[in-house]
Amino acid sequence: MSQLNGHATVMVMGALRELIKNRKYAYISSTNFGYSHLEDPGKELVISIVQSVLPLLAQAQAEEVKEEAEKLMLDKLSK
Repeated sequence: MSQLNGHATVMVMGALRELIKNRKYAYISSTNFGYSHLEDPGKELVISIVQSVLPLLAQAQAEEVKEEAEKLMLDKLSK
């Protein structure tokens, strides 16, 4: 996993952990976690979180593709 993917993962997980602590954003059932759900403001916040890390994920993917292309080129040149 690239460093950018790691940063994006940490950002999303941290935001989600905070989100579930606030009843305005999420209902967390203490008797059956299957009944837990996002409230409408929570759904909007999740979309915002995803949109904020999307550039990091896109950059990470581009870097991975570039690194793989460079590796393939070096492999072909060394033969």
